[in-house]
Amino acid sequence: MKKVRLLDIAHARSGDKGDTANVGLIALEPEYYPILVKHVTAARVARHFKGMISGPVERFELPNLHALNFLLHGALDGGGTISLKTDAQGKVLDFFCGGETPLEDGRLLSTGGTARYQNGFLGRADTLLFDPATEQWAVTRSMAHGRWYPSVISLGDGRVLAAAGLDENGHANPNLETFFHHSDYWQQVAMPNGFNGLPMYAHQYLLADGSVFYAGGHMDDNPAAPLHLDLTRSPATTTAVDGLSHIDARDQCASVLLPPAQDQKVMIIGGAPGEQADVGVRVVTVEVVRLGPRGVAFHRMGSIVRRVENRRHRVRLRA
Repeated sequence: MKKVRLLDIAHARSGDKGDTANVGLIALEPEYYPILVKHVTAARVARHFKGMISGPVERFELPNLHALNFLLHGALDGGGTISLKTDAQGKVLDFFCGGETPLEDGRLLSTGGTARYQNGFLGRADTLLFDPATEQWAVTRSMAHGRWYPSVISLGDGRVLAAAGLDENGHANPNLETFFHHSDYWQQVAMPNGFNGLPMYAHQYLLADGSVFYAGGHMDDNPAAPLHLDLTRSPATTTAVDGLSHIDARDQCASVLLPPAQDQKVMIIGGAPGEQADVGVRVVTVEVVRLGPRGVAFHRMGSIVRRVENRRHRVRLRA
């Protein structure tokens, strides 16, 4: 008898209702449906989730849809906001407010996100890799601590840098970590004394010499002045980058690396104070910094032509 993987003949969706998780299994082709009916029984599903559920498993057949629906009772420790499970909604992983970046081999790395909401968001540490050639996800090594709203970028040497975010306890994660995808390994970056981390969703740019520039843009938490990070040293070094106006009001601003990339010029546009500040204040300046041998400092280029009430700005380059 030839064995096949379930994911090769069906796809699945999951959800929750109270303390019950439901899993829908849909055949990729009509001729696969009888195989699902024969082999994916309630007893087999119960054995697969043994130790994770406390109640019975029910199966419902939906032949018109070529699908099966399973109810896993007692699977969510009460479910929703009263559950202490990482996966309280039967969704496996919540990518909301995580970070993604492409790897040098074409795969996508996704890390961080929402573990659960409990008087504030708690970050998860899980890391997954997506292969576009096979359209499959693979679980890889987790970070040391959770990150809700991290900043994640690929470095010139093939590593991935993860910074900022809220950890699994809802506290700011001040540590920087790099991921070596060839060896499936996260390593904490040694930082100088006095470095307190970066704000959530810090706007970071890889420079030609392998270092990283934080442009001053961030999301919903305390501001931090722009700085240059040299991760080629251990411990890493940080250098302040002067000249950006309204540093305390760059929440949810936009920034972009201007072409040609060889010029290493970054533009930062707009922003506003944080959630607890006067939301009526808007920053309308457009400023550019050139990160090169002639000195590093921001210069004002002008203002946004029309004042916008929404502090969230988006920018894209057009050919």
